[in-house]
Amino acid sequence: MPKASEIKKGAAVDYNGKTYMVSDIERSVPQGRAGGSIYRMRMYDVVTENKIDETFKDSDILNLQTLYENPSCCPTLTAMNISLWILETIRHTV
Repeated sequence: MPKASEIKKGAAVDYNGKTYMVSDIERSVPQGRAGGSIYRMRMYDVVTENKIDETFKDSDILNLQTLYENPSCCPTLTAMNISLWILETIRHTV
């Protein structure tokens, strides 16, 4: 399980029981504070596409998720070139 400082843009993470895709990461180092960086992540829920902005310390642990594209689940949408993601995720074990 990677720390927040190791998460990259485009990664899928498990947060509060939901799977989110990280779309943007901002790193800041607070002045006058001994310690690590703060990471502000903009994430989108893969099911509802709702956007959330969350802040993590560099040492916070997040679970990565693996998403599989499944074009066979709905052939009519596949013909229209719409990618569907299986909501079933598999946790990475590191």
